[in-house]
Amino acid sequence: MMTTLREAMYFSRNQFQPLLIIALLSGVPFYFLEIITMSTEGDPDRNTAIGIMIVSMCLNVIQFGAAMLYIDHVSHGRAISVSKAIGMALARFAGLFVLNILMAIVIGTGLLLLVIPGIFFGYKLFFSEIYLLLQQQDPITALKSSFNATTGLASELLPPLLAWGIVAVTASMLGSSIVHSAEGLEWAALLLHQIVMMSLSIYGWALAYRLYQRYLESSIDE
Repeated sequence: MMTTLREAMYFSRNQFQPLLIIALLSGVPFYFLEIITMSTEGDPDRNTAIGIMIVSMCLNVIQFGAAMLYIDHVSHGRAISVSKAIGMALARFAGLFVLNILMAIVIGTGLLLLVIPGIFFGYKLFFSEIYLLLQQQDPITALKSSFNATTGLASELLPPLLAWGIVAVTASMLGSSIVHSAEGLEWAALLLHQIVMMSLSIYGWALAYRLYQRYLESSIDE
């Protein structure tokens, strides 16, 4: 596990600048949306909340797609610009968006049942987006491919994913708490929170791709 975590750290550090630009795709809009929301009295109405959720989901889909495509090209020694990676992600947006909805339904239902089923499906469907992006599969085929590919890989996938997940969730909860308690300095606390979360996202992308590489390497050895 530690080797995989270190390799992801090395890559994310070396490619931090271009990946940060990709992270800003959702980081900047989210920051200003949060500032606007905090400046208004009371909670946003239902339509506004739904609109913010849809916009955030769309930006996250494009962001993840661009990050994976950029990392894949760089890992194979192929030149690619951030703008090209974003353009390629936009071309795959429809399928990736549908896939994210399907994954949210499956994993969310599992979490609502007994939590453990949600974690199981999250692990089994972990490679779905990567299969859609890099193998150009449709959403249903990508789900099936990931479900089959992750068989027997729990000991390799879950420890690093849980380690990253625990750090990310802890940082998110602490950051939210600090933002809401920073009277008069909410904008600064939110900015710091966003920087931390974007950095964790960048590391998470590198980790996800490295785990995919490890899967490919193990399948070749077999």
